[in-house]
Amino acid sequence: MRPGFREAEVGAGVSNLFTLAGVSTQGLIMNRRYTLVEAVKLKAGDEEIVVDVMIRPDSRDHIGGSAGVVEFTGPSGSADEGKTNQVQLMMDFDYNTGSVTCNPVVIPAEDASLTYEFVSAKVAIKFTAKGSDKGRSISHIEQEIKKFEI
Repeated sequence: MRPGFREAEVGAGVSNLFTLAGVSTQGLIMNRRYTLVEAVKLKAGDEEIVVDVMIRPDSRDHIGGSAGVVEFTGPSGSADEGKTNQVQLMMDFDYNTGSVTCNPVVIPAEDASLTYEFVSAKVAIKFTAKGSDKGRSISHIEQEIKKFEI
């Protein structure tokens, strides 16, 4: 884990990253630039499957679509070993309040014999002081007009 990062295990539904990471909300916001989903944890029967990933939210603070698809194979030694399954992550982040909504959809292989269940997604985050604007994007629109005479 990188310096200054906190980790949180986010389950399905609505969670608060400040609470999960053990950070006080007093004077802090989440840093948009340093939010990363590092792993997805699933369960197949008694077997736990951890898939290492590296997924960042898009400019709308959302993970979804093709960027949120995580492929994994069944546990070794099982009937599903080598069969490709998928979990579609759909996550929305609110960097001011720390709220995160996670709606995963597990898509098993057509001939899968095991039932897969989403457990959690490991999110690495950084927190910064309110008002510092670190990790925030600021744009200034400037226009330049040139006068041409013919």
